[in-house]
Amino acid sequence: MLMYLFNFPLHMATATSHFVLVFTALAGVVEHLLDHTWPTHLLRDALLAAGVVCGAQLGAFLSRKIAASWIVVGLAAALGVVGLRLILTTL
Repeated sequence: MLMYLFNFPLHMATATSHFVLVFTALAGVVEHLLDHTWPTHLLRDALLAAGVVCGAQLGAFLSRKIAASWIVVGLAAALGVVGLRLILTTL
């Protein structure tokens, strides 16, 4: 939406999206801490968090090397895979 509605460059739109996701994730963690429903699989979650941090650094590096159009295609493909997985898990 940032790209198409507000004419943000792709790299700025993805960085802005990641910045917002930091606060969304933090709010979720705080909520789980406050209502004592912290996940029981802390090792898995810690490994996932480490992967996200490393993946974000790699993604930021690669985004400077890859054309914006390919980033959009990759994002569309990833969203398609997630959508297909959601459909298949509900069937």
